[in-house]
This record gives sequence, structure tokens and C-alpha cells, in this order.
Amino acid sequence: MQDGKYTETELNFIANVGEFMRSTLSRRFALDAGTRDIDAECHYPTSTSALTADIYRDMYDRFGIASRVVDLFPMETWGLNPQVYEQEAEDTQTDFEVAWQEVSRSLAGTSHFVDEETSPIWEYLQRVDRLSGIGRYGVLLLGLGVEGALEDPLPGFEDDRQQQMIGTWNQLARARGKRVELLYLRAFDESLVDVDVYESRMTSRRYGQPISYRITLSDPMIEHQGIGHDAGREVRVHWSRVIHVADNLMSSEIYGVPRMQPVYNHLLDLRKLYGGSAEMFWQGAFPGLSFETHPSLGNTVRVDTAGMKDQVDQYVNGLQRYLAMTGTTVKQLAPAVADPTNHIERTLDAICILLGVPKRLFMGSERGELASSQDRNTWEERIGDRRSQYCNPRIIRPFIDRLILAGVLPVPRDGYHIKWPEFNTPTEIERAQVATQRMQAVASYIQSGADVLIPPMEFLVKELDYEREEAEELLRQSAMEIADEDSVPEEEDKDDSTEVDQASAQAQQADSAQAGDIQGEALNGAQMASLLNIVTEVSVGSIPPATAKALLKAGFPLLTTEQIDAIIDPVPNKPTPAAPEQPFGGTEVELAANAELPPNAKLNKPFRTPDGPKKFAVYAKNDKGNIVLVRFGDPNLEIKRDDKERRKNFRARHGCDDPGPKWKAKYWSCKMWDTESVSDIIDNEGHD
Repeated sequence: MQDGKYTETELNFIANVGEFMRSTLSRRFALDAGTRDIDAECHYPTSTSALTADIYRDMYDRFGIASRVVDLFPMETWGLNPQVYEQEAEDTQTDFEVAWQEVSRSLAGTSHFVDEETSPIWEYLQRVDRLSGIGRYGVLLLGLGVEGALEDPLPGFEDDRQQQMIGTWNQLARARGKRVELLYLRAFDESLVDVDVYESRMTSRRYGQPISYRITLSDPMIEHQGIGHDAGREVRVHWSRVIHVADNLMSSEIYGVPRMQPVYNHLLDLRKLYGGSAEMFWQGAFPGLSFETHPSLGNTVRVDTAGMKDQVDQYVNGLQRYLAMTGTTVKQLAPAVADPTNHIERTLDAICILLGVPKRLFMGSERGELASSQDRNTWEERIGDRRSQYCNPRIIRPFIDRLILAGVLPVPRDGYHIKWPEFNTPTEIERAQVATQRMQAVASYIQSGADVLIPPMEFLVKELDYEREEAEELLRQSAMEIADEDSVPEEEDKDDSTEVDQASAQAQQADSAQAGDIQGEALNGAQMASLLNIVTEVSVGSIPPATAKALLKAGFPLLTTEQIDAIIDPVPNKPTPAAPEQPFGGTEVELAANAELPPNAKLNKPFRTPDGPKKFAVYAKNDKGNIVLVRFGDPNLEIKRDDKERRKNFRARHGCDDPGPKWKAKYWSCKMWDTESVSDIIDNEGHD
């Protein structure tokens, strides 16, 4: 600085220092927008387009958490396989149902095992569901026993008319005397498939869809040995022989979002954490040795480098446990190992948040059992939505429809149905807990005199979720049991009349004393109101006298049978129809032998009965082969089947896993409390 001013050299130095500090801070704290590339610094892919099908496949094959991300939804979805049927009649099978079972048997090979739930069809559909999530899509190749190469379209699929030609190939198959055979199925992920040609005609129904594919039949990533395999063979396949499956569709109808894509950066982070922690432990287990000379010796120490290396090699790689050094001191470096658990947990949290999966469920079955009931219910609802909104329309229905169009399956006369089983059925312990809670609620209701506010019937129906018919049956059975307990056989009176008379006299005296106590003390305002409420229920015909007596005996233990009779018997009441002996209050009327169904009526198809006496009726066949008219359902109530918890409790309470025969009301009541919609169950045309 001269005369208070910086020289040119000093100014240049200051400018250079300022530029250096600015660039350093800018890079460190990202002060300038767009100057810091996070992806590059974290070694993430620079763009989504850089992630090819082969990269996703390699990540899936080599990193367990990546495969968990891909497989989680398919494994949970297909954990319980669906059923495909045309009608629910167990005693008869339609041509479609028989053909569906034959397809399963043919794929199973020479096995004679028959069980739709373990059909190989579901394993193939689950497999293509998994493989389609590795990349943007997957395909299921149908190996059909028809003439022509794989690149040739199936008969009826030459143009857009296949929608109007649904019966053409079926007619041809019948003319030949047999149907087309499904020989095999093969599932492929995107790394083995390329779309070869797209439909470019905008007037076509398949505009923008693939016309043909190029498929590598043998996975080059799997080593093949022997003669006859198709190693590296690539074939062209027409779209009619392929089921195209794509999950997480966005703007494209062909390519979905790979399941790993939203969490790919986090998967890379986990690989760094797992690999880095292993390397850190390996390096830290033997951190190294430091060879030092005494400072006072200066440069006079001569180090035998070759001998030192030999000593270290024998110490590290051999059995020698000492180091013989001259003029040097050996010190072991302190290990530096950090626990990566917290970083791994936070990364897993981020993955679960992006996938929308409870972490305990993502970690697997053992830890998933500890997940809260709310997490489990939310997860089951999401899997249920995936079944109905993705698996049915995108996998199962296209597969079955293609088999129908190809002539493997006949055209179902009334259409086919897909039914998924319910999620976790309550265990014996859970059912016992529910029963215990119900009994405690009933006991508290009776002892508290709450029937002043809520009549017994309404309490059972609205608070305990019983159907009105069930509640009537419970009250009736309770009254009958109490009546049986109170009755004394006449033979006992004749055996020892003297003792009975004495005991009766003593009981009457005790009863009189108790009655005085009851009138003076026990019947407080609430209990008196409760008693009057029961009497009112009898007078208007809401409950029969026997039920009222049972309620009084349970709620007023100090009242004797004679006192209860004296209270209830004089009450005028409207006649209450006798409850039927059938479960759920249903009725079953067997028609005459060899009787035929009424016009337009369908077997095992419930219909509404607006004129009563029940809400629904259905024609079914009993074990004798005769037609039975089954009536069921309270016409004055709406069942709460859409509430998952109510549906689950109802089915557990009434043993709907084994609903009994179809000619009983219990079967159809359980049917109405199934997951299938009422509109799909009933015949909306109605019958007399």
C-alpha cells in the first residue's frame, strides 16, 4: 500500500481471494441457484431416462431391499388367490367352469391334484405381476395349440373386428370337436422384451398399442447348459399371443413407472451405507500400524524397508505374533468405526413413506405381526383396492378374455365373476374376546336398568350389531331356558308331598319378606321405570310375555317367579307371531316333488320381495333334489355390510366360514354379508 492506496498487485490478490471465497461458499452452501448438482455430487443418476431396464434388473437381482420394493405389493396381493366362477351353484358346473379347471390341470402336467386355490394359473399371474414392476412393463406369453408361428395373429385377431368376433374361434373349435389347448405360459420382464411395431392408425381401437414384440426366450443373465435351449434366441410375437401388464400407469397406456424409480436414490444410499459399514468394519478390525523413529536420532536411523515389509507380511498373513524392528517403534492405529444404524433407519423410513407402506409390514412377517391394527387395516384396504382396481381389470380379466377369444374357454352365458377371499379371519382367541365383551355389555345393561332409555331389542340390534331376527331368536331362546328352569315336574310333587308343601310354605314366607324389601327399598326410581318400560313393551307387542319374564328374572333377581307372573300375565298384549325355528328368522318352504321353477326365476339367485314377509327370497335345491323357497332378511332394516369391522364381526359371530347348505336362510344371510356387492348377488328383475 502506498500513500494509503493499494497497489495493482495487492488489488489483484484481494480480487483473487474474494473470487476464491465466493466460489467456495457458493459450492458449499449453494448460494447461486443452479450451480450445485446434487445428483452428481451424491453419485445419483443424472436423469430418469438414464435408468434402463437392465439397470433396474441388475438392482433387483443383487440388492435384497430393491427386490422387496418390487415384490411387496404382488406378494401381499396374491397371498390369497381369487376364485373364478360363472354361478355359485355347488351342485352343478357350467361349461365355462369345467373348461377353466381343465386349463389349470393341463398346466399342472400329469398331476391329479385339483384345487383352484393352488392352480398354476395364479402362480404365473403373480409372477408376471412381479416382473412387470422391475421395469416399465412385463408380458405373459400364451403358448396355444394352434397352427402358425408366434408372429402370426390368432384367427379372429387380424384386425379390429375381434370385439365383434367373440364366437368365431369357439365355433371353429366346436366344429373340430375340441377346444384350443393352452400348452404353456411364459412371463418376461422388460429387459427381455422390446416393442417392435406400434399401431399408428388413429382410427384403430388399438391406436398407440403394440402390434408385435421381440422377446428373448432365454434370459442371458442365467447360465444355460446342454443341448436344445434357446440361449439368446429372439422371436417376434404378435400381440394377440401376449398379455401386456404395466403397473403405475401415468400418461402412457403402455409404459408404467417402475416400482423402484421413486425410491431409486434411496436404494443407492442404502447400498452405500451397507457397503460402507462393512468396509469400515473390515478396515477398522485391523486399522494399521505406525512405524516411528525416535526424534532425537534425526536422520541417522537406517530403515530396512524390505525386512520391515517381510516382518509385517508374516505378522498379518502368517502365524508370527511379533515384530522384530531395529531403530523403530511400532504403534497400532486406533480404530474408527461408526454405527450406521440411524442412517439406515432414516433411509428405510423415507422408502416406506414414498411407497405408502407401514414400516413394520415392509420389514417382513415377523416384525409385521407387531404392526398396529390401524396399520394392518389400512394396508388391507390398500391391497383390496389394488385387487379390484388393478389385478382384476389389468391382469385377470385380460387373461381370461383372451382365452375366451382364442377358443381355450367357452363364452360364459351369464358372464364370469372374480371373487377374492376375505383378509385375516378372526382367530379363536379374537372370537372369544368378542364374545366376552358382548356378555359383559349385556350384564351391565341388565344390572344398570339402561332399558329405560334403550329397549332390549334396540340394544341388541343397534349397540351389539345383531340383526333384528337374531335378536328375536336370542330373546326367545332366553325366555324358553328360564321357563324350563322354573318348571317343576309333577312326579316330584307326588313323591314327597309333605316335604314339598313345607318347602313351598317356607319359600312363600321368604318371598313375601323379599317382596316387602323390594317394594320398600330395591325398586328405586330407575328400576321402577325399567320395569314399567318392559310392561309397556309387552302391551304394544314389541316383545312376547315370555321374553319379558326372562328379562325381569335376569334384571330383578329378588323377584320370585310368582311375582313376575303376577306382573306380566295381567298385561293385555298384541299377539306376537311365533319366531320360526330356522337360524336368522328365515323361512324355508319345500315345493312339491319334481316342481319346476316359476317363470323367469333363477336357481340360487336371490331377489327382492317388496311385499314381504322378508326382504329377500331365493330358490335353491335341498339334499333331496326338491326346490325350496328360502325367505330371509328383515324388511325394516338395512345391513351395515360396507363397514369392514361390522362385516368381519358378523361373519365371525355366526360362523359364516361354514354357512351350511344353500337351502337354509343362514347361508344367504352370510352371503349378503360377503364382500361381493348386493347388486351382483341378487336378481334385480324380481319374482313373485
